[in-house]
Amino acid sequence: MNRLGGLLLTGLLLAGCSSEGTLGILTRAAEDPGQLMRSGRAFEVLGFGEGEACKRYFLGMIPWGDASLAIAVDRALYDKRGDALINVTVESSLMFSPPPYFLYTVSCNKVKGTMIKFQQ
Repeated sequence: MNRLGGLLLTGLLLAGCSSEGTLGILTRAAEDPGQLMRSGRAFEVLGFGEGEACKRYFLGMIPWGDASLAIAVDRALYDKRGDALINVTVESSLMFSPPPYFLYTVSCNKVKGTMIKFQQ
């Protein structure tokens, strides 16, 4: 019973929610995805890419970080110098502390997909 009580307490102390959706293509903020697709340029598949961006709040008023989708995409593409993600899954999550709920809050966006590099 002691172990079960600990698990229940942990569940009560951490609360949150998340949502997930899919997109066809995401590119770096400086690129125009429509123009890239219309150009008909060939591309190379670099493999799986994943990136996350989070913003934190203390007392619901003092923010730090950046949870923008553009940052998450840049982080996913950074290591292999990719140009875009295709067949993308986007997950948004919100986690908060126990009451009072706005003591500490974390909001994140995570992207996962197939990383590609357009040929010159």
